[in-house]
Amino acid sequence: MTAIGSLATSGAATPSTRRNSLQELGSDQFITLMVAQMRNQDPMKPTDPSEFLAQLAQFSTVSGVRAMQDSMSDMVATMRSSQMLSGTQLVGRDVLAAGDRVDYDGTAVVKGAAELPAGLTSASLVVKDASGAVVR
Repeated sequence: MTAIGSLATSGAATPSTRRNSLQELGSDQFITLMVAQMRNQDPMKPTDPSEFLAQLAQFSTVSGVRAMQDSMSDMVATMRSSQMLSGTQLVGRDVLAAGDRVDYDGTAVVKGAAELPAGLTSASLVVKDASGAVVR
């Protein structure tokens, strides 16, 4: 069994090292502290066991949230690298993206496409500038 004294940090701890050591408190150390608390309690005023269970449940919840945060971070990193890899396949190719606006610098060629319903007999395209005035 680990003595409680061995859980203390040696030397002068700065606030950041104290915070890091508290964040790294594992379930074994928590159980050790809980058992030590039970051994050293006043026999005439025992602590309510439901308080211990609440502390244990809170510790489990915090551990679960940390594990979920780590998993989500890993998933985000994987998705980012996957998107970057997919994006590299588009280098040097034309891409068609859905939209209702295009930035035109006055010189570059702008290409587009439109999906039209079957049986359509006529259609028109109206080109407007940024202020909404018809250009063509």
